[in-house]
Amino acid sequence: MNVKQDIDFSDFTQLQNQIVQLPSKDIFPILDAYPDLSIIKYPIITDKATRLLVNNQYTFAVSPTANKLTIKSLIECIFNVKVIKITTSHLPKKKKRVGKYLGWKSHYKKAIVTLLEGDTIDLFLEKNDQTTIN
Repeated sequence: MNVKQDIDFSDFTQLQNQIVQLPSKDIFPILDAYPDLSIIKYPIITDKATRLLVNNQYTFAVSPTANKLTIKSLIECIFNVKVIKITTSHLPKKKKRVGKYLGWKSHYKKAIVTLLEGDTIDLFLEKNDQTTIN
């Protein structure tokens, strides 16, 4: 059964604004101060980092220019947790050989974030979770 409806595209922007409502600046005031959310790149999952999860410490690769206050405020805003302590370290670039070619593994900065007791960040998807990663 095909039913053809006349669609008025004159107020398409109003319809689009109703469908996609951006969060207000009152909810996320940190986004004004730090519009670049790429400061926190990805979580680091290594043997040492998984051992630190027991102590409620999470490890992230961050931008080399980021300072501790920026990292703390972004972690608190993105994950809705309370950060107690942040330890940062600059890791040096390393030589990497592929066959006869010699290159360098890039330099990055690592941040170990300690959270308040009871706060957690879910880094791993559950097996029964129905969400998909694109």
